[in-house]
Amino acid sequence: MSKTNNFDAQSTFCVLCGRTDDCTEKYGEKRTYVEYDLTVHYYCLLMSSGIWQRGEEDEGVDGFLITDIRKEVKRAAKLKCNICKKKGASIGCVAPKCKRSYHFPCGLQRECIFQFMEDFRSYCWEHRPVQEFTDKELRGASQCTICLDLVEHLPVYTVLRSPCCKNAWFHRECLQYQALSAGLFFFRCTVCNNKDKFQKEMLRMGIHIPERDASWELEENAYQDLLHCYQHCDVKRCLCRKGRDYNEPDSKWEIKRCQYCGSRGTHLACSSMRSWEENWECMECRSIFAKSGKYSKQKKRSLGTSEKTNGTPCILEEPSPKFPRQSSGSPRNFLLQSPKIMCQNLSPCSHRELPASDRVTMSLSPMMSNRNWSLRHRRLGEQRREVCNILKELKVQVKTKPTRLNINAENIWSSALKGFRQRIFSPTNTIEVSFSNCKNRSKTNTSAASKHHFFQLLMLHLQNSSLFEGSSGKNLSLDFQALEENLYFEAGKMIAVSLVHGGPSPGFFSKTLFNCLVYGPENVKPALEDVADDDVAQTIKKIKYANSLSSLQSTLQDCCEFLAAAGCLRPVTALCDKKVLVNDILMSYVIKRVTLPLESFRQGLKTLGVLEKMQMHPDVFSSIMCHKPERLSAKTVCDLFTIHSSSDVNKVEGADFWMGYLQDVEMALKRMLNFNVPPVKNSTGEPVWKVLIYDRFGQDIISPLLSVKELRDMGITLHLLLHSDRDAIPDVPAVYFVMPTEENIDRMCQDLRNQLYESYYLNFISAISRSKLEDIANAAIGANAVTQVAKVFDQYLNFITLEDDMFVLCNQNKELVSYRAINRPDITDTEMETIMDTIVDSLFCFFVTLGAIPIIRCSRGTAAEMVAVKLDKKLRENLRDARNSLFTGDTLGAGQFSFQRPLLVLVDRNIDLATPLHHTWTYQALVHDVLDFHLNRVNLEESAGTESTPAGARPKKKNKKSYDLSTSDKFWQKHKGSPFPEVAESVQQELESYRAQEDEVKRLKSIMGIEGEDEGAISMLSDNTAKLTSAVSSLPELLEKKRLIDLHTNVATAVLEHIKSRKLDVYFEYEEKIMSKSTLDKSLLDMISDPDAGTPEDKMRLFLIYYISSAQAPSEIDLEQYKKALMDAGCNLAPLSYIKQWKAFTKMASAPTSYGNTTPKPLGLFSRVMNTGSQFVMEGVKNLVLKQQNLPVTRILDNLMEMKSNPETDDYRYFDPKMLRGSDSSVPRNKNPFQEAIVFVVGGGNYIEYQNLIDYIKGKQGKHVLYGCSELFNATQFIKQLSQLGQK
Repeated sequence: MSKTNNFDAQSTFCVLCGRTDDCTEKYGEKRTYVEYDLTVHYYCLLMSSGIWQRGEEDEGVDGFLITDIRKEVKRAAKLKCNICKKKGASIGCVAPKCKRSYHFPCGLQRECIFQFMEDFRSYCWEHRPVQEFTDKELRGASQCTICLDLVEHLPVYTVLRSPCCKNAWFHRECLQYQALSAGLFFFRCTVCNNKDKFQKEMLRMGIHIPERDASWELEENAYQDLLHCYQHCDVKRCLCRKGRDYNEPDSKWEIKRCQYCGSRGTHLACSSMRSWEENWECMECRSIFAKSGKYSKQKKRSLGTSEKTNGTPCILEEPSPKFPRQSSGSPRNFLLQSPKIMCQNLSPCSHRELPASDRVTMSLSPMMSNRNWSLRHRRLGEQRREVCNILKELKVQVKTKPTRLNINAENIWSSALKGFRQRIFSPTNTIEVSFSNCKNRSKTNTSAASKHHFFQLLMLHLQNSSLFEGSSGKNLSLDFQALEENLYFEAGKMIAVSLVHGGPSPGFFSKTLFNCLVYGPENVKPALEDVADDDVAQTIKKIKYANSLSSLQSTLQDCCEFLAAAGCLRPVTALCDKKVLVNDILMSYVIKRVTLPLESFRQGLKTLGVLEKMQMHPDVFSSIMCHKPERLSAKTVCDLFTIHSSSDVNKVEGADFWMGYLQDVEMALKRMLNFNVPPVKNSTGEPVWKVLIYDRFGQDIISPLLSVKELRDMGITLHLLLHSDRDAIPDVPAVYFVMPTEENIDRMCQDLRNQLYESYYLNFISAISRSKLEDIANAAIGANAVTQVAKVFDQYLNFITLEDDMFVLCNQNKELVSYRAINRPDITDTEMETIMDTIVDSLFCFFVTLGAIPIIRCSRGTAAEMVAVKLDKKLRENLRDARNSLFTGDTLGAGQFSFQRPLLVLVDRNIDLATPLHHTWTYQALVHDVLDFHLNRVNLEESAGTESTPAGARPKKKNKKSYDLSTSDKFWQKHKGSPFPEVAESVQQELESYRAQEDEVKRLKSIMGIEGEDEGAISMLSDNTAKLTSAVSSLPELLEKKRLIDLHTNVATAVLEHIKSRKLDVYFEYEEKIMSKSTLDKSLLDMISDPDAGTPEDKMRLFLIYYISSAQAPSEIDLEQYKKALMDAGCNLAPLSYIKQWKAFTKMASAPTSYGNTTPKPLGLFSRVMNTGSQFVMEGVKNLVLKQQNLPVTRILDNLMEMKSNPETDDYRYFDPKMLRGSDSSVPRNKNPFQEAIVFVVGGGNYIEYQNLIDYIKGKQGKHVLYGCSELFNATQFIKQLSQLGQK
């Protein structure tokens, strides 16, 4: 649409606000369209409530169609502004029930807030968002860091505070001007440089941040002054008669700058330099490097194929940087200029060096060529895999916000250039491609294939464009029109965007062009092959191969015009001068001629940090920039089944990501069920229906995380066990989630042969071996089902997630890693190695999912140390494997530390055997102790009762009911760590609250049924209509609340029955006193002998705790009395036999485990809420209040996490898998306290320790802890294992 340029804008008024003001900073650009008789402020249009952008960017006014604008003007004409009282108020407050309308300028005047983001909301002066301050912050004044004037700390509209810096205050007007100038890419906090958090808060508070580059970046020749080069001769004695500032290019009076600092210079003649190509260092830089001692020795390289001069073997030797290079007439410099051997003089202090293959090039013998070609081909493959990992790191910058590119495939360059230059384009947005042609309207295709095809066409066009010249390896050409239109910059930008967004690489760069981009043109020497012009190449060849001085001079005379234009015309007095001349011509034609295009191209490649990565990893990037991808070969067909790691879904976004690993595991499972493609949120389409096939291991992993309803929402119509009888469903895809065992692989191969499903998505819980993968491949080939095997993935999910902060390794075959298995006296070394490998494999999967490399601490001489050594080795090997590393997002440099890395504390179960036997008093631990609680599901048996029959009364069959106690249960999440009496009271309170709401609904229904014309009744009816509507709308929530109340009433009732029948409150209090060394109210022998106090198991648990916690073992006489009492009570003494052996072996008598010195405080009977009206009859049960005391595991964590010196943990071993070499040290290299930690118990854990850790970490602000164990057992299961150990 055309827009007038010479129209009197001041005389026209905006159709929306009615003002003639033209203030871009306040109202946006004022635009007048003569053909439509339309003038509008851009901000007035953006913020109007009844209009949306329904067109493309080039349609109407930035996507606002003209017809829509006119409709909005008509709508606004009916609304009166609440500020100026005039018609045309097009903007309304979005706050509920607020009916204020106003013009945009009036809203600014009245201090309304306009949010230039998302839905472009507007808030009136009463409902506008405000920043929250404390009383201390609203004192005094500080300096606005933009205008440097004072700004008072007041909660007013004109003052804003930075969300990331407590003491940074700004004037609103200053921030707005700064945002308009800096744009979206450069607007950030002026104090701490934070961008994301700062921009989010400023947008919320009504600061407009335009989506464009900064104003200083858009100004032409803005950096012209920075292109100034130092031109002054600084040597002690300058020989130039025209002064030190005289500079004549391509002569002996040309000024050469210091190769290191660039701030000192010399004439070539003043430093006896024969060529501009020779490097020069100033005195200051020489002295610095001399003191550092970096160049005390000269580097030597012996040639593989000896070069001889005058019959003497030659050694290639680099000159010392302290002295200038020798003249071109010397034998050594002759070697340096030899066509067989080219040595580049790089800056010795540079962090980037040319590859050895570029510095020294030698011809290969025919015998070695085939083998070296094979090695080179293999090396290219390895380098391409490495560069993929690097580009994945850069892809983290890409946001989910889409940018649509409308591409005409017939005119790929013009449409691509238009898309990349559009105002809303950002390289960090997700690119969506819509192909179109001239005849039909565009057809949207946002798939990855469409985007890849676009970049493929774009790279092909660039390769054949006028921007590059050459046959195979191309260099930049000199195109003045392209330079004027800044096309070299756009080409570099397009290549960078293609690489990061998953497009193809160019693959056509010459080695010279690549080295110029990476090392700088001053460090590169071009070759004759880089000259694309045949005439120029022939001229250089004539000079290079002239065999006499006369023929050389004749050739130079014939091409004197060309030499003069290149700045290389000079007298030649000897035949050897031709080498310097040829190098000068090549440098001038290939590099100096395209200096400006090269610099512009480099700037474009800096997009998304691509050039920086190229300079850091030149070897790997040359494989994709200078070489085309290999074609499909027989070898690649053999590697048809390639394992993909799903660990990329676990990359961290945000500092606290690793703590949300539960959501991480859920996302990994949902991604797997969606064919390993991230599920789209708020998708309205039907899911793809599929079948889920799992084994027992996969079932245990999925069941605590995903309900049947969630599986159905993911499109899972059937979920079946792998080894069950399954019918063929040939038109439905199947997702497998199994362990890679021989038995499972055989059954999967059988499914392939039987053609059970349409396609197969194979997901393995842990890594599958190559041999088993080949078995699947052979089965697929034999069944002609190769194309049906869609994907093969290693999911690395070989652990079970039970809580946000709790995991356990396995449930199936858990006896293989149980406490009994590890501590068997007859265990062999092979069996122990197998157990340790199983634990380490699961822990490795856990950290792959977590996406973090931990610092490992463990005690010496225990199973935990064996796990630590093996885990450190496995992590270390994976980190060193650059091709297959699963931790590519981490910093892999040796010796580099990130203090945000988590601490892994590995402890052995033997450090504390009393806690697993302890009677507990918290809700979750009680449920696990006394009920059948397994994988977050509790199974209850209903009371039996009796039923009458003709033969008389007989007991009813017990019905079992199952309840899920998951993270979605709010009551469970809130009270699972609370003492049981508090839980009982909370259930009762929730029940009373529900009944009150239910009674209110019934009362309102009764009122709505009133008949007659009674005015009071009608008034009451209108008053209660809104209440009834609210009550009806909350009915689903009320029903869910009722379901949870019934659930926890049943669970708590079942727990209470055990407490009362077994006197668990008495046992808990008594054991607490034993462990805290407090005075006992009743003798232990009396407790054991009491027939009404608990079961035999309860009494054995009590005595074992006493035996473990005692500083001295009881005498033989006392021990025999205890044994007799235990046997009379019906106890099995086998656990005691093992504990006696364990205590003697660990010498616990001299160093008993400390459990603190606090005891639970009894508060008598329950409060009044627990009376006759309660669902729980708590008569006789003590209301014990717990006091926080750290168990041994928690105490160990506190010492290691806070870096405390304590004899208990000072000898713990220290492992850092990122270190180049492991050590046997106990001294931590990181002295700072840890913020995150994982505690893992080898030999089994329990909910008592888990809850103790959670209670401990609640008092540590900003810190987090996860609890894991090899198996999760309750006291009954642990007693059984101790009994089995005691019988041997």
